[in-house]
Amino acid sequence: MGLQMGFAYTGTTFMPPLFGFLASDKIFLMPAVIAVYIIIMFVFSEKMNSFLKKNNKLS
Repeated sequence: MGLQMGFAYTGTTFMPPLFGFLASDKIFLMPAVIAVYIIIMFVFSEKMNSFLKKNNKLS
């Protein structure tokens, strides 16, 4: 549960300032930025799952 909360805090910390910066001039980039962020989160989530499975901590 701690890892999930850490990722949630990462999103709530960095996304609003990033969106504010993008919305000032480049609103058309926001869907791409959101997609990239989702892809990054998915990749690291899967890496963490494979790491935990390798160490027999996730069934």
